[in-house]
Amino acid sequence: MKELKIKNYIGEAADTIQKTVQEHNNLTFIAPTGSGKSSTIFSKEYGKPIFQMLNEEHGDNHITVMLETTTIKQEKDNRTYQHINLFCGRKGVSVPDIKKLMNGEFEYSYQDKVIVTNYAYAVQVITVLNELGLNYSLIFDEIHTLCLYQYKNKDLKKLSRIIKIHPPMTIMNLSATMEKSFLRNSHIVEFKRLAKRKINTTLNKMGNRNFSQTIIDFCGNHFKNRYSNNGEEIPLLFVFFNSTKELNKIRGDIESKSGYASSILLTRNHKHEDYFELIINAGSDEESFDKKVKIVLTTSISEDSIDFRTSRDVTVLYVVAEEYFLNVYGLKQFCGRFREKEEIDLHIIIKKSAPSEEFGERYKTDFSPHSLQSMYDGNFNWNRKKLVDKQSRLFDRRMERVNMIINDNMTETEKESIRRFYTHGLEDNSECMITNWLAAQNTHKEMVNKVIGITNLRNELIRQFGDTINIVEDNLQLEETPMPKGNGLTKQDKEIERDIGEKINKYFSLETLNELIILRESNWEHEFEEYEWKPRGILRKELKEQFPDLTKKEINSKISELREKNKHWLNQIHSEVQRKYIIDLLDTYKVIDDLPMEFTEQELRKLLITKDYVQTKEDILGGTYRKNRLGLVRRKSDVNKDINRLCIKDIIQRFIESNNPNHYERIYNEYPALTVELCDLTVLSEWVKSFESEDKFINDNKPKKNTFYMDNHRELRNLYGELKELNLKMDITKPTSRAMLLMSVVDAKRTSMIRNGVSHKVYKIM
Repeated sequence: MKELKIKNYIGEAADTIQKTVQEHNNLTFIAPTGSGKSSTIFSKEYGKPIFQMLNEEHGDNHITVMLETTTIKQEKDNRTYQHINLFCGRKGVSVPDIKKLMNGEFEYSYQDKVIVTNYAYAVQVITVLNELGLNYSLIFDEIHTLCLYQYKNKDLKKLSRIIKIHPPMTIMNLSATMEKSFLRNSHIVEFKRLAKRKINTTLNKMGNRNFSQTIIDFCGNHFKNRYSNNGEEIPLLFVFFNSTKELNKIRGDIESKSGYASSILLTRNHKHEDYFELIINAGSDEESFDKKVKIVLTTSISEDSIDFRTSRDVTVLYVVAEEYFLNVYGLKQFCGRFREKEEIDLHIIIKKSAPSEEFGERYKTDFSPHSLQSMYDGNFNWNRKKLVDKQSRLFDRRMERVNMIINDNMTETEKESIRRFYTHGLEDNSECMITNWLAAQNTHKEMVNKVIGITNLRNELIRQFGDTINIVEDNLQLEETPMPKGNGLTKQDKEIERDIGEKINKYFSLETLNELIILRESNWEHEFEEYEWKPRGILRKELKEQFPDLTKKEINSKISELREKNKHWLNQIHSEVQRKYIIDLLDTYKVIDDLPMEFTEQELRKLLITKDYVQTKEDILGGTYRKNRLGLVRRKSDVNKDINRLCIKDIIQRFIESNNPNHYERIYNEYPALTVELCDLTVLSEWVKSFESEDKFINDNKPKKNTFYMDNHRELRNLYGELKELNLKMDITKPTSRAMLLMSVVDAKRTSMIRNGVSHKVYKIM
């Protein structure tokens, strides 16, 4: 292992890099994020790139293959370095292009003999190179992702096997956070910067609070404290929480609590946004964020291949919803994304997890950073030994089976064929890459679930960041607050829910709903009239004729069962589970009943009850049978979505019938609170009136293929994904602005219809 000091970029040690590449065929570069690892591989501006060194070292019959983990990284490199060949999915070169490239049909120089692909296509690329009889070198970018997460293990197993069959001339690994013990037989060169970034860190336990509310309160306090300062510029706040759905949900509350500070979402679902392109393409002397942006809500997409450049101070809130989600490697990568920032304020909030079913209780011992490193190293060696031994034992058992099958009458070819059939893939795996990768994944999983959590988070941060991290405040070891009891239902409770749900379905009517209301208002004490039942004497006589072998006691038991079944079903509501189920139904029904709209009994059933269905089950003998199941009461959230759509439709229809804008506000206020502003509904009603019939105002599940979308792509770009649910709150905060933009879309549609002279589909609105 060699350690080198650099000022900013690893290219400063170009001579050492070239010498290392020439001397070693298995090497690893560990360097900080943003230190130019990719530039050293591809760039021709600052001397000879590594791919050219490899091609020259191994001759004309050689090509360099770079494996990258993310599409963003691949596209970014493809834009920056025009001479590389991107091969993944539908983009870049194809397999015939590789053949032409290496057969010399294109007059490419050494500088062009480099392919960038991903792990899904790596096997295909190597197979083609082998068919052409070509040598290759393999570069793994962000190698730590393969060793820390179960990252497409199926693809990795194929890749490991083909590497063993057709080994590369040189293997190179690149990473900023790789565990050195995971790199067996690799020459490691570690680059360290002379100037170190200072990370001021505050650690807090979340306790029994809701993490969403914790984020909202933190953002509110952050801006409240900053606004009180005299003219001081507010730091750019990054909220890292690995849940796109939750960030979407709380974004509005965060902006409201923060004094309506402008925010953006930086997730995989927002790559089409203009601000995302600005961040990706920002140069070293440019700002990645508009000055209006005060809050950036992001997920794990920011851990890899995205650079943040800002002159403002930076505060990071890093939220870990459960201890076993803790990923200090990802945190280290994320903190490295802030280019040229000498200091960062980092706040980590972590929630205690319940004991894992697989690993049990965590160790309560406080391990030092050195002890944690020793545990990583020792556990990796142990897990690797277990995998190798397991494969060896399985190979021995298979060979015993083979020896029982083969006989002297078989030819050597037949014997070898049988041996290969039974032992394929079980050959000596002691030096296979997949063995090391799986052992590393198991080690990481064990350490996170058993050792590193709230107890050892502080020391793990020190182990990873070294002396760059400054623990300002540590509130992890405070006395535990009791966790609230979960609201999960037992198997028995679920059966009770299903039973009452099926009965509500069976007896559903307006009269039944009124009876349920009466029962609830009487505090569950009201007795309903029983169904008709036969006298005991008649029942006893019928049962004796039907079951002549029953004793008197058994007949009396059957009579009791029959009479219990003949009770009114509402008189059998006793458990809290049944009552809560009915209360939820009645609360939803009250919302519907309060609407200024009328519903038939059939429409109510459609809103409140799911459809009946047929369930296929397996019997004891292994056969299957079909069972008709009644639908149950729908969830509140699902019903509320339908109610919102119905309200919007009804309001628009009333606007059209009224045709008097002075009455619109009164009509709008008759309905419950909606996410859609009055001005938006006004515009939509005008839009509907512009068409010949309301039937044209239809849903379209594929808006990108919609003619309207294609004709007005520029106008709809910022509204895509929001228009279809009428949640028009992306970058347009003022209702009047949204109305004007919608009106411009309406006008564009009308112009399009007149110009083309044909009828188009309508973009999805409701």
